[in-house]
Amino acid sequence: MQRQLRSSKAFSLWALGHPTFDLQITDLVVDGCPKAPEDSLDAPLVFSTDYHLAPSVSDSAVALFQLQKALPEQRLPSPSGTIPSDLPLVVDESKNVSEATDKSRENERAEATEVDPAAAAKKAKRARERLRKKQRIDPSTGREALRRTRFINESLCVAHSDFLIAGTTHSREGYVGLPDQGREWQGDSPANERYAYLREVGGYLEVDTSMNPRVDYPFVDRDGKVWAVVLSDPIDWDKRRAGIRRARERLVTRVASLKEPENRRGDFRSYQHGFSFGNGRIEPMNFVNHPTVQAALEEFYEDSDVIALFRYVENGLRTWFPHHHEDFCAAVKSVQEHHPYLRTPLAGSCFPASTINTGERVFCKPHRDASNEGAAVCLDYIDGTFDINKGGHLVLHEARRIVKLRLGGIIIFPSAVITHENIPIGLDETRFSLTGYLAGGIRRYLAAGGQTLGEWRLRDPVGAAAHDEGGEDRWITGCARFKSPAELVRYWTARSTELS
Repeated sequence: MQRQLRSSKAFSLWALGHPTFDLQITDLVVDGCPKAPEDSLDAPLVFSTDYHLAPSVSDSAVALFQLQKALPEQRLPSPSGTIPSDLPLVVDESKNVSEATDKSRENERAEATEVDPAAAAKKAKRARERLRKKQRIDPSTGREALRRTRFINESLCVAHSDFLIAGTTHSREGYVGLPDQGREWQGDSPANERYAYLREVGGYLEVDTSMNPRVDYPFVDRDGKVWAVVLSDPIDWDKRRAGIRRARERLVTRVASLKEPENRRGDFRSYQHGFSFGNGRIEPMNFVNHPTVQAALEEFYEDSDVIALFRYVENGLRTWFPHHHEDFCAAVKSVQEHHPYLRTPLAGSCFPASTINTGERVFCKPHRDASNEGAAVCLDYIDGTFDINKGGHLVLHEARRIVKLRLGGIIIFPSAVITHENIPIGLDETRFSLTGYLAGGIRRYLAAGGQTLGEWRLRDPVGAAAHDEGGEDRWITGCARFKSPAELVRYWTARSTELS
């Protein structure tokens, strides 16, 4: 196929869908002459598929090649055809483009940007059809399952020889962790020397997950079980991060005039959204916030970039912790059937609750999120404007690891049984975090048939007593959901043979 180009028209140099650079024929010098003949400039050019340009009337050859030499600041795509190296491009920089030519160029660009309503409607319809098709695909079977095996095979494992997830501290009933306020891990180091203290005195090892943002970093225990994972950055993650930061700034602005709520984990604002059970509640309940806070939280969690974050994390949860993901979804569905008024932070999420730590300098003291499900995992998203080499690290005490996360980093780990804290950041730096989790009390509520343990003991003391004695078995069963990378590959390979 050939395309006719004339000197009075602006044209895209590669004319095959790459609008990288516009150039006027009148800006070129033909055959090395400072001023080309009129017949040559008016002659139509034939653009052929082998990228040869030649006048169809005049014998003069117009050279449009070796652009990197003529225009070193331009980064142009390499064409698939062969470009003769003996045809130099000479741009006459002394020649001014006429006003008529500029006007013609502007008119053409204006015409090109006009959107045909019918074409736009067709494009939107195709986009909706693609979305519906994607939603019909089961992300646990077929090609989607095969993609998950590739993520696992390409990951970089962080091994432990002295840590076992099943050996962590948990409650007698096996549903939650045990709070300790971090006293065991506090030490006597000042905040500005915390990192050095943990490395030199505590013998902690640093894990740098900022080296390669394109791979996942699973943490495996002594038995080879994946108990935590730092997820890779998805495509266009910087744009999503910017959107999440803007959503967080809108939230901060809306609640700035309100009294700062108490926070035992640190000196920063923190708000909860979704629903939970435990800590004196007689049934699962939505978190109660000030009306202004509630409206701001709903706006935040309805932001498209925040939704994209949760969807991406839930996909990572499905890849590395498929049985946890299934149990999370089943628990949310079951408890909402009992109480339809319960709302997750965002529609369709497998996390029934989320906390946004909005403060300017969010770094937590040593603590466990003990009311979360013990043998399960939680989301932790970190961003801000701080030097990741100097502060902001996530410390996992039982595993004796200091995790360096990149800005916009995502980690999934069992925060109910792993005591964790953050290395302080600078006074002029900012850091915030976003979490997602399932309260262990919800599991206990469902196991009791949709009632509190006290009510169960009154109605069925024998059944309640048998339940109380099965705490250790529940813990072992819960920890059995953690799988090794090899087991995960076998699991997803088997699922890939199933039809979506």
